[in-house]
Amino acid sequence: MSYFPGSVSGIRSTVGLLHHWAAKLKSHAASVGSIANVTTWSGADASQARTTMNRLRACLSHASGAYSSAAGTLATFATQLAAHEANIKRFIRELQAALAAKDPNAYSDFYQKVDKEIDQYWVDVSTAAAALSGLAGGASSYGGGGPYASVLANTVGFKVGQTVGLGGQIDLSDLGLDPLSIGQGAYGDCGFLSTLMALENTTAGKNWIRSHVTWDAAADAYKVCLYKDGEPTTVTVGSVYEFGAGSGVYRGANIASVYEAAITKLVGAKTPQTLNVNDVCGYLTGKEGTLLYHAGAAETIAQLNAGKIVTVSHNSNELSTPMTVAVKDPGGTWRQDQIDLMAPHGYAVLGTDQKGNIYVADPWGPGNTADTGGEIRLTPAQFDSFFDLTWTGSVG
Repeated sequence: MSYFPGSVSGIRSTVGLLHHWAAKLKSHAASVGSIANVTTWSGADASQARTTMNRLRACLSHASGAYSSAAGTLATFATQLAAHEANIKRFIRELQAALAAKDPNAYSDFYQKVDKEIDQYWVDVSTAAAALSGLAGGASSYGGGGPYASVLANTVGFKVGQTVGLGGQIDLSDLGLDPLSIGQGAYGDCGFLSTLMALENTTAGKNWIRSHVTWDAAADAYKVCLYKDGEPTTVTVGSVYEFGAGSGVYRGANIASVYEAAITKLVGAKTPQTLNVNDVCGYLTGKEGTLLYHAGAAETIAQLNAGKIVTVSHNSNELSTPMTVAVKDPGGTWRQDQIDLMAPHGYAVLGTDQKGNIYVADPWGPGNTADTGGEIRLTPAQFDSFFDLTWTGSVG
């Protein structure tokens, strides 16, 4: 007898099917990538074909990752559902024993435990549903208008420019201002988000943000101090984009969503949009950024060591470039993995080490299927082979 909606065996069967299709799609992506790497064909047609093949490979890889992530979400829920069922059966046995012992509190204790279990069941259902919707929303990783836009619209009711109330204060602690917690939403504002991540990456940057954001309890909104033409300008933010930037896999409201809404208001746009990183630095700090062409690893590290906000990008129409690099898992473990470095796309530069390696992060954020959202460690040679645009800015 089952006490909760859902079949553990049925869900686990679906998990197996999702893993099967994830493997299939991954294999197809590899095959398409092999075709794209054929070097015996040259000319304009060959170049166009390779571009198309690389985009198709990226789409297949994205879909494979989404299937795998969905399988993981459902596997977790199946385990939780099995535990809920087992707990209810245990509560019934405990009730029978308490009744046999003529415990006057037998029924009240039983109902309290059952009510708590039911509440937790619905929390688990909501968490799983949010994760699955977020994976569908991962279509927005392509800017909201790419090959997954229709899937996004049909799956999670995405509407361009749709906003929701802020609903209270956000976390401005060091944890809340962790650059790796930011997740880009359905809009192509990676330049803005990577710059904000770079700002969050320093103590001075965190303090700058805290000193420029004030909670107005009466208005249930934040007063955000931005800069227009170098002059401080206050923007009131009481709502954020429903499918905009946010925190973590589920993109809850955080400093990124607040600043995203604020800058959009400042520039007079209806939706977040791609902004020149030089301008973003100016909006955030009052000082326009500087663009360096082909700065290379050594100069990028010098800018970072000078306390600059640093973001990088690849000036190419190729959607993605596969590269085997070191990637940091959420648990802190480094692994060698093939990821997709995306273009044109902004990345925040977070640090360096004694070997001259450079650590970058993708504003697509936690759980994205290009690189999973952790720190990415690139050797100087890897960095130089891909990134050819470097933006720097100053705090204060």
